[in-house]
Amino acid sequence: MTERPRKPRQSATLRRLLDGYLHQDLRLEYGSAEAAAAAFARDATAAERAWARAALLRFAAWADGLDEDTWRPAWRAQGGAWRPEHAAEIHALALRLKDHDDHAGD
Repeated sequence: MTERPRKPRQSATLRRLLDGYLHQDLRLEYGSAEAAAAAFARDATAAERAWARAALLRFAAWADGLDEDTWRPAWRAQGGAWRPEHAAEIHALALRLKDHDDHAGD
């Protein structure tokens, strides 16, 4: 039997992304979670983007296959106001940060 990884710890960089960009006014200020993440990516250093991306991927891996009643409270405890419908949205947001790194020199 494969053991599920422990719930990810909070990360200061992830909290900066969540509280600073994915806050209660994210729809008004940015229009979408993806646009808010893009703003974070523009403002953050490459190291901060990598840390945030890794934290998002760790959380998404932990939440994969869990019921919503388990992963959603843990997500809320991370910070911010963005409430993804599915844990896969967290993974997709992490990939958006990777996309920014891939096109940073464009």
